Amino acid sequence: MKPIRIFLLSLVMSVFAIAQDHILITEIVVTPTDGEFIEITNPTGATIDLSNYYITDATSSTNGIFYYNIVTGSNAGGGSNSDFHARFPDGASIAPGEFQLIALSATAFNSTYSVNPTYEMIETDASVPNMREAFGGSIAANATLSNAGEIVILYHWDGQSDLVQDVDYVVWGDKDEAVDKTGISIDGPDADTTPSTYLADTGTAAQISIVNGQPHDFGESSQRTTLIENGETASGGNGITGNNETSEDLATSFSAATPNPGSGPSGSGGTAPVIGSVSRDPLYPFPNEAVTISADITDDGTVASAQLFVSIDGGTFNATAMSNTGGNTYTATIPGQPGDTEVQYYLEAVDDESNTRQTLISTYDVPGTATQIADIQSNPSAYDVVLVEAIVTLGAGITIDTRTDAYVQDESGRGINIFSQNAPDPLLVRGNRVQLIGRVTEFGGVTEIIDYSIQLVSTGNPLPSPLQLSTGDAGNIELEGSYVRSAGQISEITPGATGTDIIINDGSGALTVRVWNTTGIDLSGFAVGEELTVTAVMDIFNSTSQLTPGYADELMEGTVNNAPVISNILQSPANPASGTDVSVQADITDDDTVSDAKLFFAINGAAFDSTAMSNTGGDTYAATIAGQAAGTSVEYYIKATDNEGESTLSPTNSYTVVDPQLNQPPN
Repeated sequence: MKPIRIFLLSLVMSVFAIAQDHILITEIVVTPTDGEFIEITNPTGATIDLSNYYITDATSSTNGIFYYNIVTGSNAGGGSNSDFHARFPDGASIAPGEFQLIALSATAFNSTYSVNPTYEMIETDASVPNMREAFGGSIAANATLSNAGEIVILYHWDGQSDLVQDVDYVVWGDKDEAVDKTGISIDGPDADTTPSTYLADTGTAAQISIVNGQPHDFGESSQRTTLIENGETASGGNGITGNNETSEDLATSFSAATPNPGSGPSGSGGTAPVIGSVSRDPLYPFPNEAVTISADITDDGTVASAQLFVSIDGGTFNATAMSNTGGNTYTATIPGQPGDTEVQYYLEAVDDESNTRQTLISTYDVPGTATQIADIQSNPSAYDVVLVEAIVTLGAGITIDTRTDAYVQDESGRGINIFSQNAPDPLLVRGNRVQLIGRVTEFGGVTEIIDYSIQLVSTGNPLPSPLQLSTGDAGNIELEGSYVRSAGQISEITPGATGTDIIINDGSGALTVRVWNTTGIDLSGFAVGEELTVTAVMDIFNSTSQLTPGYADELMEGTVNNAPVISNILQSPANPASGTDVSVQADITDDDTVSDAKLFFAINGAAFDSTAMSNTGGDTYAATIAGQAAGTSVEYYIKATDNEGESTLSPTNSYTVVDPQLNQPPN
């Protein structure tokens, strides 16, 4: 057998010959009509459930009909003009390396090729599973593929999300049916009413079709020459694995040949090893921490070798042999790297016939210095993987005991959620000082660190000083994740199936206190009309802010008011011109002594810096922010601390520097 080699076209750019990470459309027949079919294959190392996979040829830019409209329930196409919009049977799956066939008619297909397809659109043979309608009437009784101008789109949708995920995309002929979703915002049937926006597709004019006319002659098929997606952009797209499926050079990937239904295109690389279930442990390492890369590698013959190629900070890729650790599993180790290092890697497997398979390049960064949580909370979207060092304020297993849901807070005075679907993390115990490396994300208004690694620094540390706030201010969502103290009169106590809601109010506004049953806190001693002081993390649940005490000592009868109070904040000038210094002053009072006052400010979304505020007489404190260029945005807040270590943060304010030359009144 002639050796088959499958390589990436580039190791350093974003455009690759994409392979092995999702299902592919591998073969299409458009003529004769009785022989029409679409072939797909699973080139990954794992079985894929097809229950939420769809396939369609129904688009019309003239009529605003596009497959992604399925999330709205209208104008999704299919059922007319010989078009189909079909969903795979519930429970259908495709095994690694398997090829499956979708025919319009099983009877017609069998009469042409003397074998049955895997699925049929319209029932003609009870022994062949039917594709489901994507919605009522979405498969035309005369569904066929157009010869000279058509599209076939394989996509995934979970039935709830705003956006569908492209899996593979094939167009031929005039490209009138081509689709460009760039920037389209759409709201699906999920619980919220907030639309989501598609990333950039390749413009229809720039999309490369299989051919400009009919993709093959009578008695032929259009089929992939290899199991790679030539020229496809590997990231930043709307694909199920992040690819831009509309960017593939289909003219290079497909060619006309004798139909080969169910076996894969000739020379497809299907006999090369299959590399699947690639994993990295830890996902985000600490400085100088080794990383283990594992994968399942299979072949129709024998795996002769497996190697891990690693590049440090853009340098040359160096190979390390992977060891077989049992069964089909191979592993290798990337040595620990210092902070501020970028690591890239890919895997290569060769079988006994010299057929070769490579994975795409993966990348991880080793953070060098800790990021302040206040900076993350001020602009979560600006951060990806971060290192933080903080004190656990709400331990894992306290508010829910089936997964990790905890909070930590650092010296910046802000806290953040630590989340994992895994069992409660034993290192996330109140008072533990920990280092975490993980990925920043947002969910339901909560800023989270997920996919994290953790190291214990010390135990039994004092908790951060809570921010003393009125009940009206304590629910400010800008303080989500922070350790807060507030006091007021109990107006409601409402037990529920999973916890109890207590409403307190000091006259400035109602505040919800959520006590989850899993905390075990005894609430029998509290009653409506009594004063209650709560010291707890401010959380967001179902889009509503709430204090979430996890321990009995965080609920106290009576009122405690021993943190500074910040009031009468004044900025001058209110609308500063370019180069003009800005003075910020406030009244700061305390039941004892104000020991420290600082003004924190951030320029154009950068990290917050601080400057000391001076007492200018009485209770007034002031500081200056240096003049900035026109167009600069500035955020600021005040932090005051008293002699007992109690601290208060003001709400965050902002201004934008204006250019006086552009704001002159008309003559």
